[in-house]
Amino acid sequence: MPSPLSALSRTRGLSGLRASLRRLRPSASQIKATILVTPAFIAMAVFGAMASHSPAAAVTASASAADITPHLLVRHADRAASRSALRPAVVPAATVVKPPAPAPAPPPPVHHWVLPADGPLSSPFGMRWGRMHDGIDLAAPYGAPIRAATDGTIMYAGPEAGYGTLILVRDYDGTVTAYGHMSRYVRTSGPVHAGDVIALVGAAGDATGAHLHFEVRVNGVKVDPIPFLAQRGVRI
Repeated sequence: MPSPLSALSRTRGLSGLRASLRRLRPSASQIKATILVTPAFIAMAVFGAMASHSPAAAVTASASAADITPHLLVRHADRAASRSALRPAVVPAATVVKPPAPAPAPPPPVHHWVLPADGPLSSPFGMRWGRMHDGIDLAAPYGAPIRAATDGTIMYAGPEAGYGTLILVRDYDGTVTAYGHMSRYVRTSGPVHAGDVIALVGAAGDATGAHLHFEVRVNGVKVDPIPFLAQRGVRI
């Protein structure tokens, strides 16, 4: 026959076992949470398996992940856009349009040069009577025509010390031809062409007889007209 102590021990042991079982039994809230979470884990496992075997499934899984974490993806997209904005734009070579080549400059007009008066050379370019003779003298008869040596524009026509009367014609390149000692002006302004009569031979100013004093000025410097004209096909 069991003693009262042993019976009591057995009773306490059973009570402790029942208490332990009650503690291990999940509550209603735990059961509910397990029911809600379990499908999500199952779905994630399925998506993971599909993503590892199928590209389409990978896209579906990525879309699901985007639905789960939209804020993280938006933040990443903002950072990527910021980095793209800092990079210089790359233009494909095929779309680059080269500007058209500039049109070539028109060639300067070709001027024709002629002898300014008909007559022999009476005095060359150079020192004469102790001073510089800045042109040449052509001994044409009084009243003979004086022609423009080339195309240009009349800059001046009027009196001048030493020359008596003077006409200056400026060429397109800045070259100036000068005509002195005229008896009369025919042209005093406007454009002229090579061979146009601009005056008549005379003896005005410092002259001992009728003749044309002719000068060529290049960049403001008076040069010998004889080699200048020879380079342009006019020989005296």
